Amino acid sequence: MSADPWRVPDEWHHTVSEVPSGYAYHRAEPAVDWRRDGPVALLTVVFVVLAGQVVGLIWSATTPKLSIRQVALGAESPFESEIAADGRFLLLGLIAGVVCALVVLLLRQHGPGAAIGLAIGGLLAAMVANRVGAVAQHDGTVAALSALGLSHGDRIFDLIGFRVRALGVLLAWPIAAVVVHGLAVALRPHGR
Repeated sequence: MSADPWRVPDEWHHTVSEVPSGYAYHRAEPAVDWRRDGPVALLTVVFVVLAGQVVGLIWSATTPKLSIRQVALGAESPFESEIAADGRFLLLGLIAGVVCALVVLLLRQHGPGAAIGLAIGGLLAAMVANRVGAVAQHDGTVAALSALGLSHGDRIFDLIGFRVRALGVLLAWPIAAVVVHGLAVALRPHGR
């Protein structure tokens, strides 16, 4: 026994010099077969990004708008609608992620290509939805500024423009889609 209390006892130490006979080395298959999973991932990305345009229009139509008149008068309370817009985008992103994952599962796509497509497509779709919502509200914001006699430069649009302010909200869609898909794949019976 050694005087050092932290030293591993010698009987725990074993050296293996070679692989015992009868064992063969087999190369593991890659987790992603790009010839099969690549097209699935690409089609899933396209499907999900197209859904992003619809979500952007829904977000633009259902979100409370910033009162430009109250902002021009110096009130700060209208900026609460920007927080509400981010919350609404988060909610719509979660719902869209779940719906996209369920559609992919109903199409019997359980492989890694579908999960990759949901992750990449979800992030791209959230960015598309943000941009579509901003473009849909652009003319209304310009008209409101013109009605108040205010110029509509880049600085004012940066302050009051309709867009997602908390960029972490954009991750709700891909996270929801991948989590729902992953749980469904993990919990499905493997006998089918």
